[in-house]
Amino acid sequence: MAVKVGNSWVSEAALAYAKGVMDNGESTDSDVLQSLSEKYKDTNFITSTAPFQGKGTNNIGISPNILRQMEQDPEKRLEYEALIYDCVQAAKNAPVKTANGADIVASGFIINADGSLGGWSISKMGGEKIRHQTKLDKKNKESWQKKLYENQKEKATRRKEQQKEQTERLKKDGQTEKWSNRYVHSVKTDSVSMEFSAEGMELAKQQNVSGTFSDKKEFMNYLFEKYPSVKNGTVSISKAYIRECMNDENKQKELFQLLDDAEYMVEDSEKHVKGYQGMKIRIDNKGNMETETYGSSVGFNEGKRARQIAAAKTVEDVQVVMGLLQKDLADCQAGLRSGACDENEVAKVKAMIAKAQQRMSELKVEGSGGGEEKEDGVDFFAMNLLM
Repeated sequence: MAVKVGNSWVSEAALAYAKGVMDNGESTDSDVLQSLSEKYKDTNFITSTAPFQGKGTNNIGISPNILRQMEQDPEKRLEYEALIYDCVQAAKNAPVKTANGADIVASGFIINADGSLGGWSISKMGGEKIRHQTKLDKKNKESWQKKLYENQKEKATRRKEQQKEQTERLKKDGQTEKWSNRYVHSVKTDSVSMEFSAEGMELAKQQNVSGTFSDKKEFMNYLFEKYPSVKNGTVSISKAYIRECMNDENKQKELFQLLDDAEYMVEDSEKHVKGYQGMKIRIDNKGNMETETYGSSVGFNEGKRARQIAAAKTVEDVQVVMGLLQKDLADCQAGLRSGACDENEVAKVKAMIAKAQQRMSELKVEGSGGGEEKEDGVDFFAMNLLM
């Protein structure tokens, strides 16, 4: 059964484990990443939230700001300790093959800067590697395995169909007798040798056929036309890797796959990352891809304001909280306009304002003034303002 801790839904076993390790004093460990590595010796923890980083199925990427939250806030430490426990357990039960028989090469989980959970996998079928990235529902742990591997068969089938269509089109357009007086370029695709005129070569490039670029300028112009993320500067590619890809058909295919993945990640982030402001994706000279996502999120601390209202003993105390709530409302409304939060956050603030107004009415009826004595010399309202 799933239980909610902070903003995460975790299993009861995960919550019990997280409480246990914190009761043992491990929550005071300043190096959270090292502490996690010691608890889960068979899990590879990294601070990168880029997908496809690591080997095997035991990879967990955690955003640096989440690690800082775990170090500084015991409640956040409990929340993410429990979520990580569930991720580790899911990784231990990862299958070795997808439903259609593809070998699972690697997979992992990602805890993003906004606290959301993602997953990625790499499978191999027929000599082709298939990369897949997805967003996971923290509440529904049972769906994780299916989501991580659900698109593998569909992607592989679609690519094979595309390759078949490309081959048939190129065979049709490769009738050299039509172009006997034109300069002919020779390429090879899908083990079928063909000849192309200049027009045929352009068609080949449009169909993503490798090995048809005469120089770097022509290659880059093609990438600019086909991949918006390259043209607008979201993706940067090592010059050395570009030179290598120009002269190596297999490397070109790898690059095209990486850029397809980059386009998907940008589109997915635009849809799902709150306050999305942009991405930077870098492909190094070995074909490794690193990503950084920029954005912001606005959240309403509902529990804190509720404690402050409950601790208020005078009308003046409630007025102080009302001032804070008005600031919260302005922040959330601005966040809603910029995409940094959703309507639920605004609704939460408005509901809390209604509670504060109700509390103020109650105090007015009770006739409470501004000079109540503090219990045992302790100002509990002031304490709750600071907490």
